[in-house]
Amino acid sequence: MIEEYWWIENGIPKHESKSGCVRASVRAKFKSFSKMRACVWKWFRSRAGDRTLSPACKLTLWAICERFRVETFSSHDAYSYYAKMTGLSSKTVGRCVSELVRAEILWIAVEGEKRILKTAKPGVRKHLLFVGLGKLLVEELSRANDT
Repeated sequence: MIEEYWWIENGIPKHESKSGCVRASVRAKFKSFSKMRACVWKWFRSRAGDRTLSPACKLTLWAICERFRVETFSSHDAYSYYAKMTGLSSKTVGRCVSELVRAEILWIAVEGEKRILKTAKPGVRKHLLFVGLGKLLVEELSRANDT
């Protein structure tokens, strides 16, 4: 595990389907970046149909998924960048991320500190983690091994 990316765990995360943490062994087993990205988009589609989310939240979630980084298993761009991608204001993106956190779709993790935030704080290096992605990746690997 890389210390600053504490959510990439050597073991199995507790309550993996409700966690933003992922197994380090999963990264090693995915040989193809495109297959990993396909899992991210499968994860997105499973949440995009949630009728309780506003269109702005779904668009923000799309932008966050588009900027997923396999090195960190997170998305860590500035809200202003997501705003430029979507045509929303930075304030709206911040509100949407907070709504996605309340809906337990995303976690806001602090780089280098084992902390989860409810809302982003200025000057703190944040990473947006995808809740349940680790479980989906494990399921995809087991499906690939069955074939």
